[in-house]
Amino acid sequence: MEYEAGTVRHPPRRMFVVPEPQPRSASVIVSTVAPAIRGEGDGAGDASYMCGGCGTILLLTIREGSVRGIIFKCPTCGAFNQIERPEPDSVRQDEPLN
Repeated sequence: MEYEAGTVRHPPRRMFVVPEPQPRSASVIVSTVAPAIRGEGDGAGDASYMCGGCGTILLLTIREGSVRGIIFKCPTCGAFNQIERPEPDSVRQDEPLN
């Protein structure tokens, strides 16, 4: 799902692309559909996040701060993403730090 005006309350934020983590070194959600997490009902929030590689919405209308320390693999382009700014040595060199 790509962002379309009117489908989320606020424009989605771009996640940070990180290298594929080593086995058992991080919590990774590998989803075959997008968004991987969707806030609904009382759990819905104002924050949405898109893949830093291709722009696919990975987290839709979640509460700010409710997802931390998790890496998401994009089902569209295969990029590994996280919400938090990564350590400088873990950022893919071909990705800007926007």
